[in-house]
Amino acid sequence: LFSALNVERNENRHSSFIAWWLNPKSEHSLGDSPLKLFLRLVATKNLDPVTNRDLYNRMIAGDYRITLLEDVEVEKSVGAINNSKSKGRIDIWTVLELAYEEDGEEIRKVVPLVIENKIYSNEGNEQTKRYFTAASSYAQECVPMCIFLTVETKKPCCNEFKNVTYQELLTYVIEPLVSSVAPSSMQFVESFIRNLGRPALTENKYYGVLAVSQKEC
Repeated sequence: LFSALNVERNENRHSSFIAWWLNPKSEHSLGDSPLKLFLRLVATKNLDPVTNRDLYNRMIAGDYRITLLEDVEVEKSVGAINNSKSKGRIDIWTVLELAYEEDGEEIRKVVPLVIENKIYSNEGNEQTKRYFTAASSYAQECVPMCIFLTVETKKPCCNEFKNVTYQELLTYVIEPLVSSVAPSSMQFVESFIRNLGRPALTENKYYGVLAVSQKEC
């Protein structure tokens, strides 16, 4: 499918698939399971947080409830988040409310989720710093989770962004749930996985493998 549409390495198309995968409202029939696996992966990147330690532990254990405060969107305008004239568009954006019980009291955390997707392009001028500032201004006492999604390990300009690779995304977030995907979406998901594991040959450029599934290994 991706080859037929000539979008094997198109960042926007990959962002669209990832947003669809993470969205509990999507027709993959997985509910919030993909999103919880993704948050668990991100939480493992914060093994010794100074703040929000209990929240990250909850994410790792899966002991919490998720409510979408904003839909999962692609190409979200930064200016629309902080009501400013700020330029730039966040590749994947949503706002979550995570709720859990602690000492008999219900705790609720507002978590803006920012994913900056970079397949082969480089980060723009302090791009991640600007995006973190926008996410932090969303609400008082919010806990932004910002992810720098890349093919190989890269250090973002903003230390608040945690690097996740496509291989980690495939291994820990997509593959564990493939067998439970709705039959109507199975071919689409399998096509995306095959696309990640095959080089993309275009007229003028050669693009290498993004991630390899266990099946292909």
